[in-house]
Amino acid sequence: MAKTYKKRAEEIWKLAEEEGKIHYDIGYRGGGIGINSRWLAFEIGGFVNKDYDPYYLEARLPRYFGAGCNYLGGGVRGAIFSSDFDDAIWEEYPKIAKLLYEIGKLAVKKYKEVEDSLNLEEYDIWGVEATERARQLGIVSAY
Repeated sequence: MAKTYKKRAEEIWKLAEEEGKIHYDIGYRGGGIGINSRWLAFEIGGFVNKDYDPYYLEARLPRYFGAGCNYLGGGVRGAIFSSDFDDAIWEEYPKIAKLLYEIGKLAVKKYKEVEDSLNLEEYDIWGVEATERARQLGIVSAY
């Protein structure tokens, strides 16, 4: 039975963690979490198909593919969002695009887990409460 894209995304994330390819930059002023795009571009094909150009893929991804969060100001962080990628990937490699989509969703979850582990309310309870409200409202950016 074929593995789901979600399961494959989890496998790729785990492998990236094991190989030290995850970049973390999370704090009380937002940040991001993601997989090094060069590593990902070369690794992802083996999970989906081998008939692809990893350089083409790498050029259409951000430096780190995962999730991010903008600082809105005043101690407030915006909604956590997954990385975007070039629409051409959907046309050229739809299976890879589906897998990237799942990796992005997983990265949002991982970002939240890391952010929660930082106990930011210890430093700024108002900012944490305001961030919760901003996220409920779906605010991603202040500008």
